[in-house]
Amino acid sequence: MSPDPDPDTQVDIVAEHASFRLIRDRASGRHAVVEARDGKVYSLSAADRGGEPDSPAGMARLVEPDGWRDEAQARAVFAEITGGGEHLARTIW
Repeated sequence: MSPDPDPDTQVDIVAEHASFRLIRDRASGRHAVVEARDGKVYSLSAADRGGEPDSPAGMARLVEPDGWRDEAQARAVFAEITGGGEHLARTIW
């Protein structure tokens, strides 16, 4: 991951599987799932597949304002996608 130009952005990668990441915003405790490929991160929303740089600030921008979820919701999405959710992964393309 490249250095973050905004040192105040604090997004942690909680879990990774293949190209998918479960991330957490340290300040709020909110979670989200993103996909990382070729130096960029992408939303799982089929409507919004524009990428951001693969950095904490890029991940935060990608999921703002409505992509953050509580931990249980985000973990459920991550589990569905990474645990045999191949069909879902193809659907979001």
